[in-house]
Amino acid sequence: MAAVLADLERAGGWRRFMRDASDAPDIAALDPSPEEIGAFPQAVLGAAFYKAKMGDPGGARRLLQSVDATFGPEAECGADLLSDRLLVEAHVAVYEDKAFRAADAFNLRRVLRWWA
Repeated sequence: MAAVLADLERAGGWRRFMRDASDAPDIAALDPSPEEIGAFPQAVLGAAFYKAKMGDPGGARRLLQSVDATFGPEAECGADLLSDRLLVEAHVAVYEDKAFRAADAFNLRRVLRWWA
């Protein structure tokens, strides 16, 4: 599994699936260890994005929670990973049919400021 995660990390994580999800690696049964999440966080976010897109928002949510558990509070994960985490969170929430809340808007504005 580490090789699949490494390839996905190099390919841009979740951004790879924004471009094309037709030839996705075998991530259906992905259950990364904390060490793999720490080494390949963009890949795990990519897998979460892909799972939501393919109709498994529960699996996507579990992967997001595993990233949160591995990296801890926002301040410890860095702005780049945090912004990607928030963008994937927004994507997964759409597939979960969650209502868009004020906190969601606040988080997306934060991402836009980081990218400005």
